[in-house]
Amino acid sequence: MSIRRLLVLAAFAVPVVFGSRLAAQAWQPDSATCAAASDSVDSHVASSYSISALSACGSSGASALTRALGVAGGETDTAYLKVLTLAAVRLRSGDIADAALELAQNTQATPPARVAGIIVAVGQYSPSVSLINGIASWNSMAYGPSPTTCPVVATSNGVYDSTLPVPVDIASRVASAMSKIRDDAASPAPIRNLAGCARMVLKHDVPEIIAPANLAFTNLCGKTFKVLNSSSQPASLTYRVRGSSESGNFTALPGRELRVTAHDSGSVELLQSGTLLGTADVGPPCPL
Repeated sequence: MSIRRLLVLAAFAVPVVFGSRLAAQAWQPDSATCAAASDSVDSHVASSYSISALSACGSSGASALTRALGVAGGETDTAYLKVLTLAAVRLRSGDIADAALELAQNTQATPPARVAGIIVAVGQYSPSVSLINGIASWNSMAYGPSPTTCPVVATSNGVYDSTLPVPVDIASRVASAMSKIRDDAASPAPIRNLAGCARMVLKHDVPEIIAPANLAFTNLCGKTFKVLNSSSQPASLTYRVRGSSESGNFTALPGRELRVTAHDSGSVELLQSGTLLGTADVGPPCPL
């Protein structure tokens, strides 16, 4: 998978750089340091130095971070949530991923806590997902106004300080959760916007599946065909000419009509993630 970014979070009470996730920690904390860091996170002490050590503490760090995420639903202290998130995105663990996904989707949790859940969940998917510094504060992501530019971005590489087993379907689980939050009318608009933004970043590894009923495929004339996407999300599609090696990929934007012109003669198939959606034959010549 190719999505992991150094998480640089904006608008900290004390400026904190989430990074560099492009390089693992150069030091390994001893058992006493890990125990102290675990006590700090359990006590909600927002010390970036102590809690951040958990990311290199392996299974003991994962246990502490999982516990903290599990009880963070009522949390409003953004300083604490930020340093908790910093540590959790640098330690990959199936337990952390489960706790983050549960927190992100908990409609009874505070908006700042759900922001943490979303960021940690996406970070568990890949070390190459991050927030752009200066785009949005934690409170704006939680309460609005939502930034006009998506604060979640993808970089080319990244590493974890510690790596433990994660479910083999972690990619689809995170993507599915982001889609669910985005489309959940019971969630506040800023939380839905952040999840939708994260989902867009993940689309290259886990393409959005649009219901076939929302994609109309017909011939316009000659070898020109049109696709109408009546859904609210972009659709990643492929066309293929029967009896020919010609094919191509394109994105149909929501609520928009897109035209595709084939070079070779033959019926044209429309596919989404390898699934055939429809076929259209070549029509009468297009008017000059």
